[in-house]
Amino acid sequence: MGKDFRKEKKILEAGTTVIAQRGYHDAKVSDIAKLAGVADGTIYLYFKNKDDILLTILSNALKDLNKRLIIELDKINDVEDKLRKIIDNHFNFITQDDSLAQVIQIELRGCSTFMRGGVFPELRNYLKIIEETLLYGIKIGNIKEDIDVKIVAKSLFGMLDELSTIRILRKKHSIDKMAKTVFELLCHGLLKN
Repeated sequence: MGKDFRKEKKILEAGTTVIAQRGYHDAKVSDIAKLAGVADGTIYLYFKNKDDILLTILSNALKDLNKRLIIELDKINDVEDKLRKIIDNHFNFITQDDSLAQVIQIELRGCSTFMRGGVFPELRNYLKIIEETLLYGIKIGNIKEDIDVKIVAKSLFGMLDELSTIRILRKKHSIDKMAKTVFELLCHGLLKN
């Protein structure tokens, strides 16, 4: 008998809610099961443990983000507009679902499986989308040829990730201001011309 994907989805939604509300370390699989309306043992038919639930939440969210981003970037020819779209999509992603944002930006760092696991496959795909955008910009002559696209992609991601975390924890800066600042820094630098 195959997996009931509706039940799996309910478990992941419950996992997102419970982990966001209680924190990763205080969230219990039994609490996730209760909120999902399944028996505790049912969780283990779908997931190995709480880490597996958390990593599946991340994987699904990044797959969705990557898929939407690829579709949107394919419609754009201007490299600056492509970079702006990457930045806007990242910040829009963290504002769509507060619980999911809390889990991915804050609670995920408490998962030793994630922290020891190197670069997560879907995160690697996200970085690859940024790298391909930069390579496109080099190819059409809009971006300097001597940049290391891997370093720039990771730097851009680092800025987006850190600002997303600050936004979730403090809700201090507007998303529009953060997006504009990151875009200006990336595309036009700090120094006056």
